[in-house]
Amino acid sequence: MNLGTILRFQFGEAKAIREIAESRSAAGVGVVLVFTAAIARNYDQKFLLESPWIIGPLVVSLISAFFIYAFIRGCCLWVIYPKGEPVGFWSQFRRFLPLFWMTAPLAWLYAIPVERFLDPLASAKANLALLAVVALWRVVLLARVLSVLHGVAWPLMLLWVIAPACVEVMAISMFGGPMLERKIMAGMAGIQLPPEELFMIRAAKFAANGAFIVGAVAFLGALGLQQWPQLRRGLEARPLPAPAIGGGPWKALAAVVVVWIAVAIFPQREVWRHFQLERLIEAKDYREGRKTKFWSVRYSGAFRC
Repeated sequence: MNLGTILRFQFGEAKAIREIAESRSAAGVGVVLVFTAAIARNYDQKFLLESPWIIGPLVVSLISAFFIYAFIRGCCLWVIYPKGEPVGFWSQFRRFLPLFWMTAPLAWLYAIPVERFLDPLASAKANLALLAVVALWRVVLLARVLSVLHGVAWPLMLLWVIAPACVEVMAISMFGGPMLERKIMAGMAGIQLPPEELFMIRAAKFAANGAFIVGAVAFLGALGLQQWPQLRRGLEARPLPAPAIGGGPWKALAAVVVVWIAVAIFPQREVWRHFQLERLIEAKDYREGRKTKFWSVRYSGAFRC
């Protein structure tokens, strides 16, 4: 496995998929790629030492991968696996997880600094467009990976990946966190939210409604396709292959990490200054806050003291 293999994997090449699935170093490489994806998502938004944005994506990916594979295994693969062949869930999940992590480079698209050359509303729209591209690409790629390795028809596997992905979208919308709470409080207080926040809230609501419809159609469609004789003829799902090949592109991967760290250095310095200013504002230390670089940009006229 090398960086070229990882690149071809992103485009669903069957040979690259099999090579990575059989590599003992796939899990370690996947963790490093998730680390780089975390940098791409947050390098110009959050201060590294203040919020766990490096560890967060890894934890979220574990939960997401478990839910998706458990859903597919429970609804699809148990029906198609050859009868009498014992296939342990946990052993298969351990083989699936590195493949899930290998889709992390798709999140590098989030590194495009749209906030620097677009207004807040336009940048919110651009970020949502990038999110849609990455999410759709990842769903299609995961379906391709599982189709190649399990030997199940791609249309069927695509529907089985879409269904749990839609459930995840609905769950995120149901537990919307601070944004949803802010909308409720603003409505009760008669406060007008900024256009970009209103856009994000409406987009989240649209995504939740769309996910419910698409997820239901995908689930019912998969149940129907699973019974289609032409689709199932000659197909018996194979277990995911056990890793047997050692070695990984560690030197090249280290170079990639160094590049991403270099990309993050100057934006992180800027984020740190913003973070320091926010702490001064919270402490009501406006005199000291006015001495910082970003006071005039973010808070000029906001305070008089």
